[in-house]
Amino acid sequence: MKKKLLLLLMMFVLAVSMCACSAKEEDVEEKTEVEEVKEKDKDKEKKKKEEPTPTPEPTEEPTPTPEPIEVVDPEYTDEFTKVEKYEDYASKSATPSETMVWVEGVIDSYDDAGNNLILKSEDGDWAIALGSAGTNAFYDRAKDSVGKNVRVFGKYTGYSDDHQIPVVSFLPKEFSNHAYRMETLDNSFRLTQIDYLLDKYKLATEREYGTISFKIPIELREVETDDTLFYYFGDDVVGFLMLHNEAKQEAEFEGMDDDKILLEYANEYMKNTKVLEKEPTKIKGYPALRLVTTFENDDLNMPMALYSYIIMVDDTYYYFGMTEPYLPGETGKELITDMVGTIKKLDSAEAATEKKEESKKEEDSKKEDETKKESETKTEEEKIVKTGIPPLADLAGLYDVTMTITKPDGTTESETLKDSYFGMNELSAYNATNGSMNLDLGGGLIASMTFSYNSKGKVVFSGILTDGTNSGTISGIQTKSAN
Repeated sequence: MKKKLLLLLMMFVLAVSMCACSAKEEDVEEKTEVEEVKEKDKDKEKKKKEEPTPTPEPTEEPTPTPEPIEVVDPEYTDEFTKVEKYEDYASKSATPSETMVWVEGVIDSYDDAGNNLILKSEDGDWAIALGSAGTNAFYDRAKDSVGKNVRVFGKYTGYSDDHQIPVVSFLPKEFSNHAYRMETLDNSFRLTQIDYLLDKYKLATEREYGTISFKIPIELREVETDDTLFYYFGDDVVGFLMLHNEAKQEAEFEGMDDDKILLEYANEYMKNTKVLEKEPTKIKGYPALRLVTTFENDDLNMPMALYSYIIMVDDTYYYFGMTEPYLPGETGKELITDMVGTIKKLDSAEAATEKKEESKKEEDSKKEDETKKESETKTEEEKIVKTGIPPLADLAGLYDVTMTITKPDGTTESETLKDSYFGMNELSAYNATNGSMNLDLGGGLIASMTFSYNSKGKVVFSGILTDGTNSGTISGIQTKSAN
């Protein structure tokens, strides 16, 4: 029981990372670097020339004084250069842009016009560029950071002419490759790329699960397997929620109180992970643990963080967790905490069964409507059947992909991945003349593929796999176009 939870998590993290890792790296933000700051600088300079310069008045406000906090050592710092000499960055001829830096100081103010935070360090001020494509919730959280003592792990992107200070951004496009973020020195508050993508969710739909019910945002996509639930935010978000439940059956737990049993269970669960936080708590009167852990796997191109609760309701363990790259941000922490706050124990098994049947009827009706619409759409699409070699513009989208590997001993392994995303990053090597391309799948595995249209005008591909030792085949069909 205890090892099954982590095994399931590993498997689905891999699936999510393959499907969504690059989906929005090209357009996740429109402008987060110094160009955006400079554009606003030019507008302000133009206005200054057109308007008379007013006589300045002494209206300087004091920098907010942060409350004393316990400083916790940060994670994932090796790639970043801690700024020791402010003057190395405080001019146009300073350190080259794109340098990965670590800056510390107090957030002094929020610049609404420029979507910037102003950070006061011991040696000088910095502008923290917040981009222009984030959600309203992200910018509200950024405003909440004013007065906090923070560290920013991001890229030095140049020098602001208007503010006359250097600029750092923790929202670069290749967010899944590095632990970019802004966090307080005690790690109690953190903004990440996932926060930039996700809005504040309303818990609107009640879901029954085992002997309890809870509420979930209606926008999330649910996938159920055995006794585990997965909730996905979208194809462009490398993050998901996972819920798991299992009855307490271990004989060695006999005679232990609930809190002790919960700790034993959690200690087994946390094997092969790095524990950052572990806090006993109560959820609706039930014994619970709040956990912050991270883990790495050779099949993943980034470490993953888990912000989770393990709750014991009578004789059943419930796991509620948010998984995202590197370290947990505020959106996931708030969402999973709000969800466990809606837990209610069901009145009876009979009532649970009745409600589940009603829910299934509603779901079947919804699926029937979706199938009907999909059928009508397919009918319209089939009227125009494409042929020949597909242009690059037709390739981007979701694919169902099947891979079969043949090992030297003659044994084979097959795997089918649903809704795998092919974006412009993956398709950059596509040859539109003959429809072929090579794709590095990681771990030394190379796929040589040829794209075409099938008889119904759908984009399909087939090809071979090799890693120097094993060989195999790969094929796929586009299930949803990005156009």
